[in-house]
Amino acid sequence: MTDPIPDTRRAERTLSLVKAGVSAVPLLGGSAAELLDLVVRPRIEERRTEWLNSIAEGLQDLEDRLDSFQVADLADHPAFTSAILQAGAVALRNHDEEKLAALRNAVLNVAVSSTAGEDEHELFLSLIDAYTPWHLRILAFLADKEAIADKRDRLPFPSWHSGGVSAVLKHVYPELAARRPFYDLIVRDLHRAGLVTIETLHTLGSVDGYMLAKQSSEMGDRFLAFITEPD
Repeated sequence: MTDPIPDTRRAERTLSLVKAGVSAVPLLGGSAAELLDLVVRPRIEERRTEWLNSIAEGLQDLEDRLDSFQVADLADHPAFTSAILQAGAVALRNHDEEKLAALRNAVLNVAVSSTAGEDEHELFLSLIDAYTPWHLRILAFLADKEAIADKRDRLPFPSWHSGGVSAVLKHVYPELAARRPFYDLIVRDLHRAGLVTIETLHTLGSVDGYMLAKQSSEMGDRFLAFITEPD
């Protein structure tokens, strides 16, 4: 758990090349390169430390809660090693708390699982890397609209008779009201990955049978479980 993540070394090599290039620019020279070193390198190390500490705390919590789980056993869990390296590389490139929490929970779920499903775990980690926080939010929304609305204090719903799922989305997330191209693209991404059963939020349907219905797929539900803290 204390070894540097390989992506850190690659980032440091990249930083060295940038510094070398800056040093060659007239009127900037070594002072700008030194500034990069002072500003960027500590942030890389800070992210690495925070990431490893969050994993260590999560593993300790699992050991305290689960009789069947021992941190020492992870030495013989190659899928966990692969997951923490893959997730760690993504964590170093991100600052968003939701994505970092998803990555942390994913690693913890691998830690308590058997090696079965290893390919799916790798796929899910790659999706976390590719997706924005809004992908994760909208997937969770399509899995359980009322639960997300409740968390955001957006209940009760208006007295809809029929309409599109987009009306529910904009009620729960009013900040998306003027961003149709943005959330349409996200829904298409989720559908393409097989995580949701609908490709558009603008088909009209009844309230209970369509607007408020569950529209995440079985694969989408497994992905959501993967990025949720293990029980």
